[in-house]
Amino acid sequence: MSLAGKLVSEIEINVAAEKYYKVFKDQPFNVPNISPKLVQQVELDEGDWDNRGHGSVKTWKYTVDGKPEVFKEQAEFDDEKFTIIMNGLQGDVF
Repeated sequence: MSLAGKLVSEIEINVAAEKYYKVFKDQPFNVPNISPKLVQQVELDEGDWDNRGHGSVKTWKYTVDGKPEVFKEQAEFDDEKFTIIMNGLQGDVF
């Protein structure tokens, strides 16, 4: 069985939007250092870290309720609204 649709998530954090946005756009490889209990690894599958994330394909290895999961995505960034759209390509969420 498959499910098609849109998943929208909001997380309340105690940091400026610009700083949070910059980490996910410019330094996603640092997310496991910031939150190692939730995200264990970010791998670059296509593109390069230097192009500020636009069009790069990344695989995230993370944990939900103690269970390891994987999510492969290609992100789009809106610098004016500090918005990130992660287009899911593969992973446990599907």
